[in-house]
Amino acid sequence: TNNNDQTWFDIVGSFHSDALHMVERWTYVAQDRIDYEVTIEDPKVFTRPWKMGWNYGRNPTEEQWEN
Repeated sequence: TNNNDQTWFDIVGSFHSDALHMVERWTYVAQDRIDYEVTIEDPKVFTRPWKMGWNYGRNPTEEQWEN
């Protein structure tokens, strides 16, 4: 959602076309961990789908905020 001609996927400014399709997965792994994975498909830009992901841990000393 909200991908437009200003959207980047990484710090080097990888771009996309109007054929972009993304699937994001957020997985609650444990009380203190959430895993994130995204699969990016854009046949006009990339030769095959690619994935990237991160693991997020909860810091018990910090307050959690949500917008």
